[in-house]
Amino acid sequence: MNDEKVKVLFIAGNGRSGSTILHNILGQIDGFCALGELREIWLRGAIKNYLCGCGNPFHDCAFWRQVLTTAYGGPDAIDVQEMYRLTESFRIPHLPFTYLPGWRKKEIERLRPYLNELTKLYQAIQAISGSRVIVDSSKNPSYGYLLRFIPEIELYVLHYMRDSPAVAYSWSKKKEFQPGIYMVRKKPISSAMQWNARNLTAELFMRPQAKQFLRLRYEDFIENPQASLASILEMVGESGRALPLLASHVVDLNQTNHSVFGNEVRFQKGPVTLRLDNRWRTNMDLRQKLAVSALTWPLRLRYGYYNQHTT
Repeated sequence: MNDEKVKVLFIAGNGRSGSTILHNILGQIDGFCALGELREIWLRGAIKNYLCGCGNPFHDCAFWRQVLTTAYGGPDAIDVQEMYRLTESFRIPHLPFTYLPGWRKKEIERLRPYLNELTKLYQAIQAISGSRVIVDSSKNPSYGYLLRFIPEIELYVLHYMRDSPAVAYSWSKKKEFQPGIYMVRKKPISSAMQWNARNLTAELFMRPQAKQFLRLRYEDFIENPQASLASILEMVGESGRALPLLASHVVDLNQTNHSVFGNEVRFQKGPVTLRLDNRWRTNMDLRQKLAVSALTWPLRLRYGYYNQHTT
């Protein structure tokens, strides 16, 4: 395989933040390969055989068959159950312990065989896709943190966020990630606590690991997609690439993606109009809205969500 480092754009943050449509758009840019939440490839893809973004079951997707053959010699040549177990063995609650050098060294040594297998996966993706940038929307900072310990990866981090009441409202609604299979629903308090954890750990543990780090709010992206996309391209050293914009707020999703996991938005094709989803302002129960706001107010303040423009 090519000895050149694999450039990975990792989208960090919370689910239900509008990251899937952003991921889809990035995948339309020349040289970018958008593959959804790669952290989920073992469970959602290899074990449960859910749909790839191309519409085929994971096991029937020619792209992923090529990738797994290149990486491991074939889809059955890697212990996917063990890979899933190791993925789940390092979670957000473990991140604070990484400040202890001895604990961190021991944990990375434990996970080294896992990281070696991930190295093969990302290198194979680059080889088969012919891409310069792999877009990984796993979002979970604990997984993104581990990518730093793969020398063959050049890690760029996009910390992507959406206002906490909007996220909590979205988590309370039924939503499919493929026809007939629904995503987990969360109660507002649980969503608020996850919002805090994901965003705080993204800043504390992913910013220091990244070659470059960019914070972007969903609301700002929807307001000005062109400027937001340009800032992302600049961060990863790909400025000047043509953007898939038909108009200021209309994107053209004409290229099939091979995302291994995400909501049903990953199956969208053709022209898509970007609109701010603000249904939570009028539809969310006031008590829930106040509770979520109270639990998340320090980070909401930090991210500018108490400005008149976004409240």
